Amino acid sequence: MVIEPTEVKEKIITNIKETMTKRESNGLLVVFSGQLDSFTTAILAIEARGLEGVKLIIISDVPKLRRAEISSIATKMLAIKNEKIISFNINKISKQFDAVENLLPEIGGGGIPISHQHNINHLLLQTDLVRKIVEQKTFTYVGKSKSDQEKFFQQIIAQNKVRKRLKIILAYLIAERENLLLVSKTNKTEWLTGLFTTFGYGHAADIMPLGDLYRTQVLQLAQYLNVPKEIRDRAYTDIIPGVQNKYQYFFELESDAVDNILIRIQASWQLRKISDELEISLEKIERVNHFYQVSNFQRNLPIIPKI
Repeated sequence: MVIEPTEVKEKIITNIKETMTKRESNGLLVVFSGQLDSFTTAILAIEARGLEGVKLIIISDVPKLRRAEISSIATKMLAIKNEKIISFNINKISKQFDAVENLLPEIGGGGIPISHQHNINHLLLQTDLVRKIVEQKTFTYVGKSKSDQEKFFQQIIAQNKVRKRLKIILAYLIAERENLLLVSKTNKTEWLTGLFTTFGYGHAADIMPLGDLYRTQVLQLAQYLNVPKEIRDRAYTDIIPGVQNKYQYFFELESDAVDNILIRIQASWQLRKISDELEISLEKIERVNHFYQVSNFQRNLPIIPKI
C-alpha cells in the first residue's frame, strides 16, 4: 500500500492537465472543506493549473464564522486569494426540505429548542435512537425498512442527503457558468465503502484525482505535499453530524485497517482468512464487507436495460 508520492503526484497532475485540455476548460473548481482530502486535492489542482486558474467553493449550512475559518485556512495555507473563494450558506434552501418537526415527540426529540429546528435533520441524526439504527446499517440504507423506526430513519437520511446534493447543484452552477472543471475530493476508501451521497457531494464531479488512492495512501501523499499535521489527522464526516472519525464510527477501526481489509476483499480473500491475517475480529471484517457489497450500486451508472 506504500506509494511513491513523486510519481503519484505527477500522474495526477498530468491527468488533470490532459482532462482540462480535452474539455477546453478555463480552470478548476474545488469543493473545499479544509480537511485532508479537499486540502490535498486543492494543492494538486494548484500544481496543475496555478493559483490563478483555481477557485474554491465552500458550501455548508454551518455558521458564517465557521465558513470564515475554512476560508482562512485556504488563504493562509494555500495562498489562495479571497476573490478566488466562493462561500454559500445553504441553510435557507435546505430548510425547505425539513419536514419531520411534527414527528419529534415520537422519537423523544420534543425537547429540541425551536431555535435549532432550522437544522432539524442534523439534530435528529445525533439522537441516541437514530445512532443505534445507523450503527446497524450502511449510510446508503440498502433494503426495505423493517419497522416504523427504520422507515423514519430512512426519511431523515434522505432529507440529510438533500444538503449534499444542493452543494453539487451550486458547485455546477459556478463551474458551468465559468467553464471550470468540478473537482471531487473522494478517496478510494470512501468510494468502496459508500461513504458519499449518490449524485451528491463526493460523487458528482468532472474529475476525481484521489479516487484511486486509499486513505492511507492519501495520507502519504499529503505528508509529501506538506499538508499540516492538524489537517492530516482529521477524519470528519458530514454523513452523521458531530462524528470526528468516520472510520471509527462506522467500523470501529482506523482507516489503515479498513484499507487493509478492502485490499484483501478486492483480491477475493475469504473473510475468515482476512480476519486471521490481520488479527481483526470476523464481525468487523464482515461489516466492512457489508458496506463494500451493498454500496456497489452507488459506484455504477444508472441501469440501462438492453433492448
